[in-house]
Amino acid sequence: MAMQYREVQQRFPEEAAKYPTGVKLVDRFVESLQKEGLLPERFLNPSASPENPDVKSPEVPVKIKTFSIEALDFLKSKKQLVYPLNGLSLRAQRLADRPFWYMVDAGEQFLNLASMYSQVAINPSPDEFFLPESNKLTLVQQQEIIDDYSYKLQIEFGSEEIKAVMGDAPDYTLLAFLHLDAMGGKDPLFGKKYGYNYARTKTPTSDFDVARVGYFRENYGLHIFDWPRDIGLDHVHAAPLVVPV
Repeated sequence: MAMQYREVQQRFPEEAAKYPTGVKLVDRFVESLQKEGLLPERFLNPSASPENPDVKSPEVPVKIKTFSIEALDFLKSKKQLVYPLNGLSLRAQRLADRPFWYMVDAGEQFLNLASMYSQVAINPSPDEFFLPESNKLTLVQQQEIIDDYSYKLQIEFGSEEIKAVMGDAPDYTLLAFLHLDAMGGKDPLFGKKYGYNYARTKTPTSDFDVARVGYFRENYGLHIFDWPRDIGLDHVHAAPLVVPV
């Protein structure tokens, strides 16, 4: 909204001069939302394009949510690793030459969906990264398992300032690449140590299917397939992402 008013000011300065109060009020409103962290975290930037899809307006910077010191100490005690996700879409990750082997064709909206703007914690142990007995379940059942895990985590921490969620496709892919960097290119998430299994995501690829991310072959790259949300599969699991509330 503020961008639109500033454009009017530039193009029609005489007309804009008649309404300086309205422009300032809108600017102040946007700035106050930004300071309070109430601006939407995921949005399609009107200035983005297929050639440059992840350009963000310098006038509305997006702040990455961070854990408190107490939460970081707790997560460390749980052997969780914390990575900062910065809103990169699948398209941007692919343009950055990240190793994808296959990506399902699900349209422009799928490609341009931004990852979280947040610190995200995962336990990289293969026995902890995927929740036990979370395969062979539907999307709804896997979300319920993650909700239960989240509740138990909050009880243990003693606060609701953290929670576990099921992420979108760009969250899991970006996490996989950041973890690969941190590990010096060895033992990728969804790789051999993880049985080449997949994490179910909440990202729609059609009216009936959602994306699944995994099968990270070391010499090839990461897979993004789809699968019916109402059908379970042996190698599609629930992988909780812990985030600050």
